[in-house]
Amino acid sequence: MFIYLDESGCAGMKIGAGSSRFFTLTALEFANQETTRAARAEIRKLRDSLGCHRSHEFKFNKSSDARKAAFFEVAKELQFSVHAFTLNKERLMAGALSDPRKLIRNVTAWTLKNILDSLAQRESPARAALVFDACGQRDFYKQVQVYVQKLANFKLKDRTAFHVVAVDSKREDLLQLADMVCGAINHHREGKPKGREHLAKLHGKIKTLRIWPEAKNDQARLLSP
Repeated sequence: MFIYLDESGCAGMKIGAGSSRFFTLTALEFANQETTRAARAEIRKLRDSLGCHRSHEFKFNKSSDARKAAFFEVAKELQFSVHAFTLNKERLMAGALSDPRKLIRNVTAWTLKNILDSLAQRESPARAALVFDACGQRDFYKQVQVYVQKLANFKLKDRTAFHVVAVDSKREDLLQLADMVCGAINHHREGKPKGREHLAKLHGKIKTLRIWPEAKNDQARLLSP
């Protein structure tokens, strides 16, 4: 199994000017190498069809509406699953914001919960790799890298060889896919119609799409996976 992780929005827990209302973490799950190779091949074909240079990096926030639409037309035919968790920072109580490390751990745990549970239930030993952008939000991913490895070791014991790897997204098409999907989810959370349109093309691939807190009465507690 291969898991590609990306984030959208500011990982900092400040609210107000210069920060984002939502923070979304998204994991794309690929069953095996065959599905990852096929996905990369289709994304490279898309670059050619759009007249992009081979080194072009697809980034949601830097792509035109037309390019996004073309990208998601390709993405809907690929074989992967989406697991995403959005933190609604505006609805968090001040006490929750005072412990950002705990929030980051919990957002990560909820995003990866179904994937790790699935691996833990396999009858035969498995191998899995989680890949994140080496050029992403460094402080955030530094915490994620350590926590995910500990979480995987706890849940999977010795049955699954689980590795966490940092890769430059410019050189990894599937991290670019994760960026595009995660960006669409965050736009959807912000109420932007284009985000919803893009996600509609991924119908059937989305296994987990959660936001917390959902309502005002959820403010009183921290996440408890």
